[in-house]
Amino acid sequence: MSKQLEPNEIAQAARSLLDERVQVVQDLARAQNEVARARDQLTEAERAEAGAWRAAQKAGWTRTELRKAGLKEPARRPAGRPQKSSAQTEA
Repeated sequence: MSKQLEPNEIAQAARSLLDERVQVVQDLARAQNEVARARDQLTEAERAEAGAWRAAQKAGWTRTELRKAGLKEPARRPAGRPQKSSAQTEA
């Protein structure tokens, strides 16, 4: 005689397999949320850096002087009007 399948045991085994898969997807969602938070923080920090760079220039520092001091010009520009080129600013 063949062994009878127990529907409740089969269902429990299937739920267990699904729970593992769902957990992995939840972990992925948490990781993506963390990446999004980190990107937002990076964007904020870049804006602050760009603003500080602009403030230094408004205080009289030239790009050349700031670079000679070991500072790097931010990749992100602060919002607002475009600045004059280096040649125009330092002339």
